[in-house]
Amino acid sequence: MNLNATLNSTYKLTENEIDTYVSNIRNVNLTINTNDSIIIAQPVNQGGNVTILGASFTRGIGGQIVNGANTNDIINSNLSAAAIISNQSLTGATSLNMLIIDKPTIYKNIENSTDKTLASSVIVTTVQTNDSVLTQTNISLYFRVLNEYRPNRVAQYFCSFYNTITLKWNESGCTRPQYNPTFDRYECTCNHLSTFALLWAPYAIPCGNATHMSVSNGSCISRTEVQIETVNTLRNTTNSSVIAENLSLYISSVTNLNATSNSSYILTVDEIDTFVSRINDTSVTINTNDLILVAKQPNQGDNITVLGVSFTRGTGGEVVYTVNKDFVINSPLSTAAIISNQSLTGITSLNMLIIDKPTTYEDIDISTNKKLASSVIVVGAQRNDSRLLPMYISLYFQVLNEYKPDVSADYLCSFYNTITLKWNEFGCTKPQYNPTFDRYECTCNHLSTFALLWAPYVIPCGNATHMSVSNGSCISRTEVQIETVNTLRNTTNSSVIAENLSLYISSVMNLNATSNSSYILTVDEIDTFVSRINDTNITINNNDSILVAKQPNQGDNIIVLGASFTRGIGGEVVHNENKDEVINSNLSTAAIISQQSLTGVISLNMLIIDKPTTYENIDISTNKKLASSVIIVAVQRNDSRLPPTNISLYFRVLNEYKPNTRADYFCSFYDTTTSKWNESGCTRPEYKPTFDRYECSCNHTTSFALIWLPKVPLTRHLNAQDIALLIVLSIVILCFIAIIIHGLTIRICISSVSTQARHLLPLISCAVTIILFIFYIALSMTVYTKTAYDDEKQCFTSSSVLMFFVYFFLIFMFCVKTSVGYFNYLRFVHLSSQPSYRQLYIMLVISFFISITWMAFAAGFNSNLSFHITQLYPHKICWFTRPAIYYFMTIPVCLFLLINIIIFIFVAYHILNHVQNAASSDQSYTRMKQCVIVLLLSCATQGIGWLLGPFLTSVGEEAGNVLGWFFIIFNGLEGLWCIVLYIIILSKHIDERKRVITAKEVKKPTESIYHKYEDYYEKNNEKEDDSMTKETI
Repeated sequence: MNLNATLNSTYKLTENEIDTYVSNIRNVNLTINTNDSIIIAQPVNQGGNVTILGASFTRGIGGQIVNGANTNDIINSNLSAAAIISNQSLTGATSLNMLIIDKPTIYKNIENSTDKTLASSVIVTTVQTNDSVLTQTNISLYFRVLNEYRPNRVAQYFCSFYNTITLKWNESGCTRPQYNPTFDRYECTCNHLSTFALLWAPYAIPCGNATHMSVSNGSCISRTEVQIETVNTLRNTTNSSVIAENLSLYISSVTNLNATSNSSYILTVDEIDTFVSRINDTSVTINTNDLILVAKQPNQGDNITVLGVSFTRGTGGEVVYTVNKDFVINSPLSTAAIISNQSLTGITSLNMLIIDKPTTYEDIDISTNKKLASSVIVVGAQRNDSRLLPMYISLYFQVLNEYKPDVSADYLCSFYNTITLKWNEFGCTKPQYNPTFDRYECTCNHLSTFALLWAPYVIPCGNATHMSVSNGSCISRTEVQIETVNTLRNTTNSSVIAENLSLYISSVMNLNATSNSSYILTVDEIDTFVSRINDTNITINNNDSILVAKQPNQGDNIIVLGASFTRGIGGEVVHNENKDEVINSNLSTAAIISQQSLTGVISLNMLIIDKPTTYENIDISTNKKLASSVIIVAVQRNDSRLPPTNISLYFRVLNEYKPNTRADYFCSFYDTTTSKWNESGCTRPEYKPTFDRYECSCNHTTSFALIWLPKVPLTRHLNAQDIALLIVLSIVILCFIAIIIHGLTIRICISSVSTQARHLLPLISCAVTIILFIFYIALSMTVYTKTAYDDEKQCFTSSSVLMFFVYFFLIFMFCVKTSVGYFNYLRFVHLSSQPSYRQLYIMLVISFFISITWMAFAAGFNSNLSFHITQLYPHKICWFTRPAIYYFMTIPVCLFLLINIIIFIFVAYHILNHVQNAASSDQSYTRMKQCVIVLLLSCATQGIGWLLGPFLTSVGEEAGNVLGWFFIIFNGLEGLWCIVLYIIILSKHIDERKRVITAKEVKKPTESIYHKYEDYYEKNNEKEDDSMTKETI
């Protein structure tokens, strides 16, 4: 606390050592609090939703840890010094280390190069993280001026950190301290962690004014002198660091151009672009209150990529990385430019300059009424190859107060074209206003000098009757149409043809605007004009069309292949470098010729018309309707050879042409000979749901479009197999109904012969099969009667419901047949101690739950359409797709067949064993044996039938025909098994009835003989008694 207490400087810690020791406190839970300092090393997360945010110190009392619960109490106390980090800034932090020194004598005279003097306690802060991610930091600092450091003159205060590299106090990244009279302290925030303190310096008249500015050595120099010196230096150096430093000084010097009258020392926009692009030092970051200049290698290692820069007025700029991108976007920035990660492929240096108040750019375009509204962003890049990859840059602009329009305005996202010397919106989207941050946001597909411009709002010229032309005039569409048609019919100049053809197409976007058919170009004329263009450097692109005439070979391995158009944005030339990017974008229309087809081609001419009203009703002989934009393709060759042509076409159905009914689409060309759309030489268009478009290819060049016709429903017809199946299933159902009627009749009329209900339990398997057949017929007839189309694959609701009912009863049928077969097998094996019927009931309940579970799985998977579980087979059935059949049909059916085969083997074994050992045949045993065999045969035939049946929809015609008859025959056998099983059950009951009657009849004669013998015996006894009596007398 008093450095005079030691004379040996060897034992005096440097500021860097103190920082290092604080940072090196790891894996402890430490708090040391005295009257001189507080030092903490605490885990950030204390549990119970308590987070350590920082520390505070009050002179004479000591320090205190700040957490989420006591933050407000500490802030509203008479503290001497405090540092509190925002909760968001501690994402990923594991430990927070902080040291507050009450009277920091060590730091008092550490910098003698300026007149700044220590005014407060010192705060040393550091955090330890669990990864290398750079989290955006926001630390709030509170300083009270200590009595011993209080200045004795008028002073200005600075919120500073000590830079251990330059050994100077620095205010970069910290806000200007604000005085809080309530607590007699200064408060500020910084965007990094370091050693902080409040400094003061004698108040001086500010150097930064209209005529003078402060430079890096602290001198106050005339802005004119700085401007002249920096311009001379910039124009005579190639050193990146010198360029960066002088460009920064130049921009600060010309914030007010009235400070100089010498235009020789004003850099042009082109010069500024050039200087920014020339910087090849990838470690440049110059950040001031006037600008931020950055030159960085995108890949910074540790998965960190430089994406761009942002600038906030009054605070300064910031480099945007992948890790802080979202934080920056969601902050109240003034200006920002952020490039997509994919667009940085091949870039070795990303150079960006944001000028806060760009006075140089205010009046650079006097040919239009566009005015500057924002800061300016200059973007350049250096690549390690010559590939021209698609670019995607997001721009964010806040309207500056000094540039705010005083009239109703339209805003434009623009770049400055150094060739035409005009602001241009090509390749940039319309800026969208974001009210949350009071700014405009847009994207562009190239790099340049960007800004937000405004123009007085006017009633749009582009309407049904008028249009804007190149000189800015608003002219009647009819006038433009007449003038361009007259010009086109009387010129052979390629440039004139191209310009007037583009204007003509825009003029006839609404044909109602003219009543004179003499000035409507025919399709043949448009084709001819496109073919006539022999200037190989034409690209006319607007919101209505794109017209391209290019030599395919552009040099540097760049081959022009075609053109694309995106509604609302415009067109784009397609070459071999950007082909894949264009194809994988949300384009409206595109035509791309294969490289092989361009052999001998010296000029590739293409015209894409966004809304081709001219082509809407050109074919009245058929019902074909236009569905898309129109593409006109022509080529000029240097010889008469005609190599095979392969042109790929991409069409999106336009909203205004969307059919209101089901439609078939065709890739067509317009045959000017027959005056009809023709599909000859073009493939069937294939729909790509990812981009909502149709794709096809043709083997010739002409006028192409996507055409639609009302879809014709598929013809309903029942073939022999369909009829046979319905008849057979109906007969089986009738057989079962006949069994029920016969059983009820016997029960009512001949009660002595009727059977008990439990004896008919084997027929449960037949009953479930009959219910299955009923639902199968209902499903087939529902699908058959529904109108269907050839491309309809998704089952409609009622068919899906019936399908899963069929599937449930199918699985239930196999479970029941297996259960009943197994139960009867047990009764067959254990004749003496037969199993109770309760065991069968339990198996039936289990069968029900197995079936409902299996069906639920199938229905659950089917609810996600991407799994493609079911499919509609028009006029046939709604059933599983081929891949799903294996999981939901083949596996369970084979499983049941295997179980029944095993039971059949055991039955056969017991039959053979009985034949070898039985002394005499038992009729009851024979009937039970027959019952088990019939049940197993029923399950086997159904199993084989349903094993083959589901493949009918996914095999060839011949194989399907054979499998179909097998399916019919095996299902038809179910009726036979039902009748046979009923006869066996009835016969078994009759046999048992006869056996009971026979037993009674055998018992009756035995009782009669006994009674006769008893009477005879009694009579003999009586006679003997009488004889004995007579003899006695």
